[in-house]
This record gives sequence, C-alpha cells and structure tokens, in this order.
Amino acid sequence: MLSFALSYKEGLVALTGDVTNGLRAFELSVAEWEIVGQLQLTLKALKDATLYFSRGAPNLPYVIPVMDRIDTLFTTALKPTENGPAMRAAIEMAKRTLNRYYSLTDGSEVYRIAMVLHPRHKLEYFERAGWKQDWIKMAHTLVRDVYDRSYANRDISKAKTGRDDESSSDADVEMVAQPTMQLKAAPKNMFDDLFELKPSAANPVVDELNLYLSTPAENVGDAIQWWYEKRLVYPRLSRMALDYLSIPATSVDVERVFSRGRRPVSEDDGQQ
Repeated sequence: MLSFALSYKEGLVALTGDVTNGLRAFELSVAEWEIVGQLQLTLKALKDATLYFSRGAPNLPYVIPVMDRIDTLFTTALKPTENGPAMRAAIEMAKRTLNRYYSLTDGSEVYRIAMVLHPRHKLEYFERAGWKQDWIKMAHTLVRDVYDRSYANRDISKAKTGRDDESSSDADVEMVAQPTMQLKAAPKNMFDDLFELKPSAANPVVDELNLYLSTPAENVGDAIQWWYEKRLVYPRLSRMALDYLSIPATSVDVERVFSRGRRPVSEDDGQQ
C-alpha cells in the first residue's frame, strides 16, 4: 500500500488537493509524505524477510544472517539524518523486539552449529560480523562437543560408498565366468609378486572437524548438495551437517504441505 501511494503520489496529491472532490481531510502534508517514504523503506526489510522465510528452501543457517542484516538496517535508520523523531522511536521499539528474539538463539545450540557447518560461513562469518571471541569459541566448542559425542565414533558402512556393491558384483561375475575345463597354468613371471610387498603403515586418522575448519569458506549456494558430494571426504561430519542443515528455519513450508493434505484426502477420511 505504501509503495502504491508513493508510486502514484502526484495523482493522489492532485486528487486530495482538489476541493471539489471533498477529500481534503485525507490530504497529506509534505512532512507526512516524508514519513510515508521512511516507513516504506523500513517495512520493506520486514516484508522481504517474511517472504524469504516463507519459501521452501531457507533453513537454520539463514536465520542469524538475516537477523544481523535487519539489525544493521535498523541501526542505520536510527541516525537523525535518516529518519524523523517519530520513525526513530518506532524503529527503536522494533529493534528491541528483534534483539529479544535474537537472544533466544543463544538458548538453542542448533543455530550456531548449523552456521558453522555451512561451508559458506564456518567460523569466518562470526569473525566478519564482529562477534566477540568468547562467543566464537563457544560456537566452536558446541560443534566439537556434539561431533565428538554423537558422530566421531560412528561406524561408517562401506555400503554407503558403493564398494560392497562393486565387490559383490565382481564375485557374481567370477562365479559365472568359471571355466568348464582347466587350462594349463602359465609359468610364473618374476614380476608377478611386485605388488605383494609389505604395505606402508596406515594413514593416521584425520579429525574431520579440524580438517573442515582448516580450509577457507567457500561460495556455496546449496550446502546440503555440497556435503553430499563431500561425504567420502567427511564420512562422519557430513552426517552431522546433513542432520542440522536440513532443519527448516520456520514451520511455514511444513504447514503449507499439511494444509494441502485436504486435497487428496476425503472429508470422511480426514475425520478418522
């Protein structure tokens, strides 16, 4: 509505300013039109955030960056050069409300864990955003504790990499390809045992979390796809990442699916 009013400001001024129309009571002053413009810019940020989280894609790692951007916009809008006294008072109240909900993320570890496990952010986002070192260390500790407790010692099945399937298929081929008559064995070549030398010592176990955090953040759009492609590099950490990154930011998309359930379900079935 505000965008519409600003787009047709010239026409509305002419319409309400004409005494013959009987609309002088709705005529806005120059100062009031300035407030309309200021209010439109402020509310657009909240509208865009609402529509953004109403999509199906956004998940937990997007919550904190969006709230940080809104907080930055509000902080800028509180400058006397940006808005009038009335608007600054309203924005100050909105900023307090935002900070109250922002502080609730401290009570849930999933937000910070999801942020760290997003390859675009890792710990670098908190550093760029100016978070205190104590908070950054706490975020790192949260990820470390959950990883060590629930994921570091998980048994990774070879079936996840497809190796079992390959070996089983090879075995099937060997069984089918057994010759019906035995051929005379060829003389042993002196180089046949070249690869039967003692294998080198096994590579030391790499801490997947340290390896992940030791590399710089990447410009990744789809974090879930990134982790799926890296599942062989980080077999355990990728499971943790997929568990946390698949959490939706809001229940909007879930409720949307639930509301559509009425279409394929008859009224009698829905009452059961």
